[in-house]
Amino acid sequence: MTVSSAVMGWSSFAIGEIDLSVKWLFVFVVIDYATGMLAASKTGQWSSRQGFAGILKKVSIFVIVCICHGVDVICQVDFLRSSAIIAYALNEVGSVFENIERMGYGHLIPTFVQKSIKLIQ
Repeated sequence: MTVSSAVMGWSSFAIGEIDLSVKWLFVFVVIDYATGMLAASKTGQWSSRQGFAGILKKVSIFVIVCICHGVDVICQVDFLRSSAIIAYALNEVGSVFENIERMGYGHLIPTFVQKSIKLIQ
């Protein structure tokens, strides 16, 4: 319980309030990593080195959110953290759809979503 409290206290300080946006970003990051691993294993491209690099990229997302929160606190504004979360969340969702496509299940993705992803790319 002490360790859990310490981790949550530090997270709250570093990232700001653990609100729905942070929770959803975490969910999207986990889903993206899982679907990426599944897609890589299905296509025969799975590599522990790439998996580790993927984890480092996911950790860097939260480091950047921490930095943005720190700048928000210093400048007494409240938009950099939210902007970073929105940008990364959209990127993770797009990556999930790409992974689904790589797995061969692209036909399950609605056409308007596929068109939106192509526009964003």
